[in-house]
Amino acid sequence: MPKHARRLDGFNEAILSLYAKGLTTGEIPAHLADVYDADVSRELISRVTDSVLDDMEAWRQRPLDRVYHMHFIDALVMKIRQGQVANRPVYVVAGVSLDGERDVLGMWAGTGGEGSKQWAGYLTELRNRGVEDLFMVCSDGLKGMTDAIEQVWPQAVHQQCVVHLPPLPVPAYRRPRAASMPPHRTPAAAPGRGARPGASGLNAGQPRGR
Repeated sequence: MPKHARRLDGFNEAILSLYAKGLTTGEIPAHLADVYDADVSRELISRVTDSVLDDMEAWRQRPLDRVYHMHFIDALVMKIRQGQVANRPVYVVAGVSLDGERDVLGMWAGTGGEGSKQWAGYLTELRNRGVEDLFMVCSDGLKGMTDAIEQVWPQAVHQQCVVHLPPLPVPAYRRPRAASMPPHRTPAAAPGRGARPGASGLNAGQPRGR
């Protein structure tokens, strides 16, 4: 360790990585003690993890472009620890700018199941951050999603994701019988049954003309 240094380079990044993987402020000191034989207090872990809160809030409130080509919106079910670990929906919006660049515009941890009312509130937040209009919104088939989108951007087209579209019915195909086929499609007779090998069904068993 360099002189007058209080901790190694990359130490804070290692703590943040462990915290992002789901370890609590109590489990991280135990992990560091087992692996590195280092005595680290929970207060130090809390100060390191709290140091990124300002950066996270600045990212969440950053201004956005005025117009976008498309928004992809969906909710991911993730395990989130808040007192205890529970499955919670995480609402994610990814946008495609007019220059073709893709960016995650926002993420919100919800409670309960995914709902169109929650989406209406999150999309309104994006509009308040500067998104005045966009051409298309792609989502799954959640009930009420079209109304939620039109409340925020009335001219936007709602495109349901092809993965969630119901499959089109395919008519059953039956192979036609030989008797119902046209004469030129009638199968040739098998060799040894009055037909020479290679003879077609039209002249099977008949002598070739000179």
